[in-house]
Amino acid sequence: VGLDNAPGHYTNFLDWMGRLTETRGFKTEHALFQFSRRKFNRDDVRVMFENYKLMSRATLLADSADSYSHFYTVLKDFARKVAGEDSRHQIGVRIDEPEVDAETGIAVGRGCADGEKYQFTALLRENRDHNGAITIMGKPMALVLDNKAWLMEMLLMPFDEANLDYRDFDVHIVLEGHAMPSIANEIAAFALRMSIANALVKLLPLTRIPLKKSGLLSVDRRRERGQFPGYLDGKKVKRKFAKR
Repeated sequence: VGLDNAPGHYTNFLDWMGRLTETRGFKTEHALFQFSRRKFNRDDVRVMFENYKLMSRATLLADSADSYSHFYTVLKDFARKVAGEDSRHQIGVRIDEPEVDAETGIAVGRGCADGEKYQFTALLRENRDHNGAITIMGKPMALVLDNKAWLMEMLLMPFDEANLDYRDFDVHIVLEGHAMPSIANEIAAFALRMSIANALVKLLPLTRIPLKKSGLLSVDRRRERGQFPGYLDGKKVKRKFAKR
């Protein structure tokens, strides 16, 4: 299924997917999948057994002719129970209008992590010469991230997920947080990655589909922020402001 800027195209695609999930084949496959994940309880098994016992030999032969209806007959109550499970892939993704500066062609994305410590703004624009680079505070990415390959890969993940070549874009990232002097660590790389992903979404709105589905636009809010001066408990209770 191609996704382009045709009006209503993505809506039609969602509608088509919605109809697909209503079919008996999909419900059967989904019930079998959830069964394999042990989502059933003793009651479900009892109902399945009763459904099976209610089938005559002729019904069993007729239903198994298409190789899956006999599954559905046994699992139909269970399928109704788990119909809403694991539906993340069925949820549509919001698509916004592109937010690009008309003169410079620059899109701006923000990413932050660990409270005020890491706050990055990515300035991203298309590079027609296919020699794009990622710079952080005017320095090459490898220098800032201390040649740590696993961190540099994190910064390239948004391009991989959106099926783009990073050399087609110029990315300049500025640091607005309070981190000094080194940002060569995983938490900072996460914030950098988020800023790049957000900038890509502003430039090419349809990339929001793969980026959102792969979780690059989401933050795990369970993570505690690190300690930081100016906070009474070191974490989140800020001390009272006094003119000084």
